[in-house]
Amino acid sequence: MRIAALYIPEGVLPHVFGENHTQITLNFGGINLYTICNGEISDIKPNPYYLDDIFQDGISLFSCIVGNNGGGKTSLLKLITSSWHCWYVIENENNKFWLTENPEQFHRVYYTPYLNDTAFFSVRENGKDLSKNSLIKNDNHGDSGLLSDF
Repeated sequence: MRIAALYIPEGVLPHVFGENHTQITLNFGGINLYTICNGEISDIKPNPYYLDDIFQDGISLFSCIVGNNGGGKTSLLKLITSSWHCWYVIENENNKFWLTENPEQFHRVYYTPYLNDTAFFSVRENGKDLSKNSLIKNDNHGDSGLLSDF
């Protein structure tokens, strides 16, 4: 099972896509390319760049978000891993797909090599925050009092 696409309703990420941005569908490389309109799948096209069986050991999709500093990569990751504002297109190994609002059915990992000033608390139930800040807090048994020295 994989998250094949993410639907972002209009106006959810104004600091990334601009004020009053239109609804956006981000495809992550699944078998199909999806277009979602008003919370429903409105168009499905085969993905000409889909790579079948490139991974082993149960990894069915690997996507990267790249861009300039301040371009919104972390904002997108937070939206993907924990938002209740978005819809997710899910594909399974039998090429069936469906739309869901619930990210809790997937294991999500947030990682950054940078020492941010806050931990990524919104990973929620079925996720793991592996940011430097979170790892330091865990090593310090949850006490973040000395982190202000950094």
